[in-house]
Amino acid sequence: GINAEYGDSRATIITKRMKSVTIVGAGPSGCLLALNLSKRKYQVNIYEKRKDMRTLEERGRSINLALSTRGMNGLEKAGKEILEDILKIATPVKGRMMHDVHGKLTFQSYSPSESHCLYSVSRSELNKRLMTLAERAGVNIHFDHKLTELDLNKGVISFTSPTGQTVSISDSLIFACDGAYSSVRHHLQKNRPFRLQPVIFEAWLQGALHPRQC
Repeated sequence: GINAEYGDSRATIITKRMKSVTIVGAGPSGCLLALNLSKRKYQVNIYEKRKDMRTLEERGRSINLALSTRGMNGLEKAGKEILEDILKIATPVKGRMMHDVHGKLTFQSYSPSESHCLYSVSRSELNKRLMTLAERAGVNIHFDHKLTELDLNKGVISFTSPTGQTVSISDSLIFACDGAYSSVRHHLQKNRPFRLQPVIFEAWLQGALHPRQC
C-alpha cells in the first residue's frame, strides 16, 4: 500500500484490494482513524512506541483540547455513541471573559447562538477513551513497538517489540499518525527526500498574573 504515489490511479485499486491497515501512533488521531476504518470493516492494527498510558501514573501537565464542530463531527462519524461518550468527560465553554485595565468584565461569546459552544476536554482522558473504544471495536493496539524500518520498494514496515523481536508487516495500507516528530516521516526522508517546513523549537512557560498586577 505504501508504494502508491500521489496522482497514481493504482492507489484506488490498492485501497479496494487491501483490507488490512497499519496505523503508526495511538494518539487521538490514530485511534479515531482506527475507529472509522474498523467501522468500514478493515482489519486495523495500531503500533505505538510508548507504553499503554492507561496503565501509567499521569505526569506533567497538558493544555486541554477544545472540541469545535469540526472535531465533534469527526467523532460522530465514527459513531454517535462515541461522541456522546467523549462529551461526558468534556466541559462546555460558551465564551471568554475579558478584563480591562479598570477591572471591568466583558463576556465575549464564541457563537451568536446559545446552543453552540466549544467543549474543553483533557487530551490524556480523550486519548484513553479513544483507545478503549477502538479496542472494543476490534482494533489491535500494540504498545511498546518502535518503528525501525520502512522499505518503500518492498512495501514492508518493521517494528521492534518489547522483547526485542522484529515484527515486519507487508500487504497493508499504512497511515502515519505519530505526531510532529514522526518516525514514518523520518524514514521517508531517508529514502525519498522531500521538503518539510522547519520545526520551531520553543520552550513552554506557564505563568499566573494576579488581576491587581495587570
